[in-house]
Amino acid sequence: MLNIVTGPTDFPAAVLIRCIEGAQGPASSTKKLGITGLLNRKAADDQSGLWIEKKDREISPEEISVGARIGIDYAGPLWSKKE
Repeated sequence: MLNIVTGPTDFPAAVLIRCIEGAQGPASSTKKLGITGLLNRKAADDQSGLWIEKKDREISPEEISVGARIGIDYAGPLWSKKE
């Protein structure tokens, strides 16, 4: 998985990317992007090797998939069904 913290220290704000097009889940997504544990706790900037670029076009809501989390049934129906 790729979890990008988007807020200040001790503020719970992040973007979690669990899968990308053409990948079969979280592990293959980071592998496909060439992301390893060496980037843990690094800033997302050109110096770290991981950065976020603005696309030349807007992404429509139809192009973004959202779904319930998989494999957390132990958390009960309230949390396991959240998107």
